[in-house]
Amino acid sequence: MKAKHFVQENLTSITEDICKLVSINTVNDTARPGKPFGDGIDKGLKFLLKIGKELGFDTNNFDGYVGEISIGSGNETIGILGHVDVVEGGDGWKTDPFQATVISETIYGRGTVDDKGPLICSLYAMKYLKEQGMIPSNKKIKMIIGTDEERTWQGINYYKERSNDIPKSSIVVDGNFPIIYCEKGLIDFNLHYKRKKTDKEKIFINYLKGGTGRNVVPAEAECELSWDDLNESDVNKILEFLCGEDIFTERRSKDKLYLKVKGIATHAVNPEKGKNALSELLQILKNLSEYIGFTANAFIEDYNRAIGSSCHGELLGLEMEDKESGKLTFNVGRVSMKSKEIMLECNIRYPATCAYQNICEQMKQELNILNFEYEEVDHLLPIFLEQNDTIVKELMRAYQEVTNDFNTPPLAIGGATYARALEHAVAFGPIFPGQEDLTHEANENISISDVEVITEIYIEGLLRLLEQ
Repeated sequence: MKAKHFVQENLTSITEDICKLVSINTVNDTARPGKPFGDGIDKGLKFLLKIGKELGFDTNNFDGYVGEISIGSGNETIGILGHVDVVEGGDGWKTDPFQATVISETIYGRGTVDDKGPLICSLYAMKYLKEQGMIPSNKKIKMIIGTDEERTWQGINYYKERSNDIPKSSIVVDGNFPIIYCEKGLIDFNLHYKRKKTDKEKIFINYLKGGTGRNVVPAEAECELSWDDLNESDVNKILEFLCGEDIFTERRSKDKLYLKVKGIATHAVNPEKGKNALSELLQILKNLSEYIGFTANAFIEDYNRAIGSSCHGELLGLEMEDKESGKLTFNVGRVSMKSKEIMLECNIRYPATCAYQNICEQMKQELNILNFEYEEVDHLLPIFLEQNDTIVKELMRAYQEVTNDFNTPPLAIGGATYARALEHAVAFGPIFPGQEDLTHEANENISISDVEVITEIYIEGLLRLLEQ
């Protein structure tokens, strides 16, 4: 039977299984014995393993951290990696995010795209290959189901420490078509700044806050300033200056002033598309200091020397790019302040062909000069496969064979997909070129026609990898 006919015959079952899985709330929750990420994720994982068992596959549950569904007995393993956990529903939905709803041949619900829909499509692709006897005796296909991708990747790390059969090449159903062959390196870090009050300073920051996380450009930032010995004339000059700026001000007493700046939030992958409210606020304060002639809090000066309004780390000597993945990006996503310290939560996405060690050494050297202490939180190495790599070539051909799209090239991105979890893994769907990406957004959905095509692509892609 041809793959297209198989998918059409099984489309109702595929759709029903997607709806059942989406209707299980698999947001990370309180750990319980044997359920490290809560009842919902455990239920979702067991549901997938149950489908795998019913379809005639071997299954394995790694203590609730990861599930395996496999077919074949060979020693060459092709992996399919995805995750059953999802982010919270959030606001703005026209349907219940945890009750799959079909409207106009489209399934709405959290996880339809990320990753419950494509996981079910992959299972039925495996079913087709099994029924058609297309799995060679020396090959095996193994689906690996993660449970904590949206947070700390504990599940897949637990699996890697315990499995004795990690695939040498894998499809990751957690990205875009036609294929993602290159992902920038990612560094999450904090910058600590010890506050110092000196005799030279005449203005002080009582509090400073803004941003929601290191991976998002801050949409708002606010602070309260105070002073000890500015005369009323100087205070009036400050207020006059601020009237010409895009900033909300409120005088709270004779020696205190509240300031708030609006920015434009965007993902840290492309910080230049947003407007960093924190950087805007601190630039205004720097300009104010120069205008009125008082010495600002030292942090304001050092921030503008080290970071300022730059999005590419230029002031730290980090301006670099490559042909494959573009420019390094630098984002300060959140600021918090204690009595003796200001902390910045930051993120860097660096070009795939640049050396992590060189970037860190350069950054630390410059930051130390400017009184910032660097603390690394996480680091993900880049992914870079040559476009003539077998897995890239064969999956591209599979996508083109099914869609007749010969114009869209392989993708290089600044984001981080689950492909980083395994060796020689590439993100392969489910989002099509030009399609709105509602991953983590309200009204996440997948059309049933896309489900049909995605399943065909996964059949063709797996078949080509089995033939290598």
